[in-house]
Amino acid sequence: LALSGAGIACLSDFMTYRDRKNGSLVALFKDSSLRIEQPIHAIYYKNSATSLRISSFIEFIKSNLKIDNNEFM
Repeated sequence: LALSGAGIACLSDFMTYRDRKNGSLVALFKDSSLRIEQPIHAIYYKNSATSLRISSFIEFIKSNLKIDNNEFM
């Protein structure tokens, strides 16, 4: 609804980054925004070596969510 101009939404920054950047969404109440951090877990079977598919996904998440490398294990 918010993207069609028919309402207000409360969404995470990472979910709305592109739409805010291109002007499709406008941030309201910037001074009263909440800073809520939630952990993201990558759960996978750890065999002898991490597959390219899994390591690529982890790198994608780290780069797209701007996760500090020291915090991601």
